[in-house]
Amino acid sequence: MSTPTKANKTDSTVAKSRPEWAAEIHADYKKTIEQSIEGILKIGRTLIAAKKALPHGAFLEMIDHDLPFDSSTAQRLMKIARDPRIAKAVGHKPEQLPSYDQ
Repeated sequence: MSTPTKANKTDSTVAKSRPEWAAEIHADYKKTIEQSIEGILKIGRTLIAAKKALPHGAFLEMIDHDLPFDSSTAQRLMKIARDPRIAKAVGHKPEQLPSYDQ
């Protein structure tokens, strides 16, 4: 039977300097934030498309019964997705985004 040992650290983990750690964390942070914003925009756009496509009343019924958030959150997500300032901030030109009517 082998004896328990501490988790092995790789040489690259130990050898990083503070600036190298900071650069890695900053890059991961930026990527994660961008992915989060893209995800929020995607959900908002999908909600807009569903609202347009579903029969009257079905959209709110879907939110109330099938989604993990309430109608005020859905409204906020759609408002974010429609905002050209946010699209510009994440590197999209408003004309590159799908256009959905309110």
